[in-house]
Amino acid sequence: IRSRWHEKWKDQGDDYDNGLNGEFPEVRNCEDAKSRWILIGFEDPDVAELNRSVPTPATEDVPMACQLLASLMALVFTADVSSAFGQTIQGQRKEAGGKRLFATPPKEGIPGENPDEEILIEILAEIYGLVSGPPGWRQTLLTQFKSLNFKRHPLAPCVVLMYETINGVKDALSGLIVIETDDLLGGGIGPLFKDAMDKLRTKFNFGSWHYIKDAPRQYGGRTLRQLVNFSITIDMNRYLRERAHEIKIEKDRKPEAKCTPREITAGRGLMGSLNWATREGMPQGAGDCSMLASCFGGDGPVVSDLQEMNALFRRLKKDAVVITIHSIPLNRLKGLVFTDASLANNKDQRTQVCYLACMADQSILDGKEAKVSVLAYKSHKMTRSASNVLYTESFGMSDGLAFMEWMSTWFGLAKDLH
Repeated sequence: IRSRWHEKWKDQGDDYDNGLNGEFPEVRNCEDAKSRWILIGFEDPDVAELNRSVPTPATEDVPMACQLLASLMALVFTADVSSAFGQTIQGQRKEAGGKRLFATPPKEGIPGENPDEEILIEILAEIYGLVSGPPGWRQTLLTQFKSLNFKRHPLAPCVVLMYETINGVKDALSGLIVIETDDLLGGGIGPLFKDAMDKLRTKFNFGSWHYIKDAPRQYGGRTLRQLVNFSITIDMNRYLRERAHEIKIEKDRKPEAKCTPREITAGRGLMGSLNWATREGMPQGAGDCSMLASCFGGDGPVVSDLQEMNALFRRLKKDAVVITIHSIPLNRLKGLVFTDASLANNKDQRTQVCYLACMADQSILDGKEAKVSVLAYKSHKMTRSASNVLYTESFGMSDGLAFMEWMSTWFGLAKDLH
């Protein structure tokens, strides 16, 4: 199969300066050039035979994992495995029934090799671009975690947990790691966990390993930072500032006018960025995003819809909300959920319902002011029609309680998997 060079600018964090001094306007100062050799994976003759799917962390997995880490008062790190697919266990392709695989060099050639010579490269490990790369790397990583006595979370396939004796308590949760392909987010407090991390760093080559208490780091588009008291903040403002752009609307356009194809494309782009930002860490925009996203169906959006999208974008930038996950002791965590509903507030007369799921300090049960960590939320159209607000409120409460029951089970299993 063919191969090529994949070149891009990679975000290295706010504290990095590439030294270009704005010479290229499209390149941010925090980005550095990166070149990677990849294969044209869809040309793989065994593409239909090999396993080519892997799970990714659910939206809720990251904040809930952060709550456990903050409650453990663990130092949290983010890590990036360097050329992860090349570090997979060799021979997995053959075991899966695949044939020997060869690749031709990129048309630009390979540094150090004569471009006039015929070169054929045998693929012995997983390479970026192969459909078998992600599952091959996942199998390699989980095999290593199992050898280090980590256990997989039953409800979160991308979360692994470690238990050991802590302060005389046997099989106590001592640490966890969230896996997003070759990016890791984790932390722990016990000697067994720390020893496991030393072995992990010896086994694999890591391009970076940073503690978010020292400086904020990016993880899956979120900016994470750990405070002095071990609480963790989730900030989506940088993502929104750098990735989202207002829709340009020509002057004198009437609000009820149909949008042009260019405006629709720009609207989809802005809504994609807004949806991601609100889903990952901006609950104040979840309802607006849910209702505005529906305008792309049917006859398509009108100019007033685009104006509302721009207005939402400006509000989110102005508010600059940061979610704080508080360091509440594990034995004092209590679930807390807020729900709400309207009545026929969408353009199609459908009803919007929502919930906000949190963990709070148990002192809230005594009527005292307590620390509350916002962990998950959702705003969506009600699946049934309703004629009164009592019914919609009941539906919203049922929706929120159902999620809260699942979240409580998630925490219960993580704290005591035995």
